[in-house]
Amino acid sequence: MTARPAHSLVPLAQALRDWLHGVRVVEARVCAVADAKGRVLAAPLVAPHALPATPIAMRQGYAVDSAGSIGASSYAPVPLLASPALVAIGEALPPGTDAVLGEDAVSRAGPYAELLAEAAPGEGARRAGEDAGAGEILRNVGQVLRDVDLMIARRAGIDTCAIREPRIGVVGEGELAMYLSSSLARCGAVAADEEADAVIVLGAIPDNVAVVAPALALRPGEDIALALDQQGRRVMIVPPLPESAVAASLAILPPLCAALSGHRISDQPERVALTRRVSSRVGVAEIVLLQRSGADAAPVALGDLPLSSLAQADLWAMIAPEAEGHAAGDAIDAFRIC
Repeated sequence: MTARPAHSLVPLAQALRDWLHGVRVVEARVCAVADAKGRVLAAPLVAPHALPATPIAMRQGYAVDSAGSIGASSYAPVPLLASPALVAIGEALPPGTDAVLGEDAVSRAGPYAELLAEAAPGEGARRAGEDAGAGEILRNVGQVLRDVDLMIARRAGIDTCAIREPRIGVVGEGELAMYLSSSLARCGAVAADEEADAVIVLGAIPDNVAVVAPALALRPGEDIALALDQQGRRVMIVPPLPESAVAASLAILPPLCAALSGHRISDQPERVALTRRVSSRVGVAEIVLLQRSGADAAPVALGDLPLSSLAQADLWAMIAPEAEGHAAGDAIDAFRIC
C-alpha cells in the first residue's frame, strides 16, 4: 500500500475526538450475572448481607470458644463440658464458638474431652462480615465483570446485575467480519444485526453517511474512515484487508465501545524492553508487532503487518505520532494480541 502524505491524514486522536463527540451512552439493562462476564456495570454490585453470614472454618479441626480455652496446654489441659464439634473447611461454626483448633489440640483419652492448646479469637476461622459487610460495594459502576466477580456474586447470592452493552453491527462477510465480530467481546460489546448502536462496514464508504475523517494518520489503517449515518450512529469503514481489520480492532474499536458503555475496557500493559531499534514515521501513529522473549520483545513488523508477522507476534504497541521511534533497550508499554 502506498503511504499517503502525512499532511493529508487526520491525526488519530483528533479523528476520534471529533467522531465520538456527543455520543450517547447506551441504555442499561438487567441480566443474569452468569451472562454478564466482560460487560460494564451500570449499577454497583452490592453485598446483600454480611459475607460470610456466620463464622466459617478456614481449616479442618475442632470448633471452640476461644474465651474458654485461655491457659490450655498439654501440661494444663482444660476440661470441656461437651465434646467439641469437628468441622470441615468452609463449614459454618456452631453457635457459641469462634475459633478452630487442629485435631491434635483436643484429647479424648479420659472421660471428658480436654483442650490441649489455647485458641485466639477468630483463629482458624473467617469471622462474620470479614469478607464483606452488608451493603459494601463489591464492583462499582463502570467496572467490568470478571470471572472472579461472577464467583463472588454467586457466593453472595446475587443473581442479576445492571449492565451497559454496546451493540455493534458488522456489515461484511468472510474471515474479516468474523474477526471483527469476535473482537467485540474484548471491548464489552456484542455483535448485532438489528438496532445496533454503531456499525462497522467492510468495504467502500457508503453513500448515505457523513464522513468525519476520510483517512487516518494511523499505520496500518490510513484508509479507515470514520463517519455518521442518518440516524447519528457512528460508522467505521474498514478496507477489506487483514491489517486494516487488526488496526480497527486494536486502535479504534476500544474507544468507540468505551464511549458507548461509559468505560474503557483494555488489557493492562506489559512493560517490555525492545531488542532492537524501531524507526517510526513522524506525524503518524504506527502499530508495531512484537515477539516476546521473557522481559524483552523483538519487533517483527511496523506499520505494514503481513499475515506471517501477525502469526508470530505475541504483543503489540503504538508508536506515538510525535516519536521517531525507540532505541534498542527502551522499555515500552505493550498489550497482548488476542
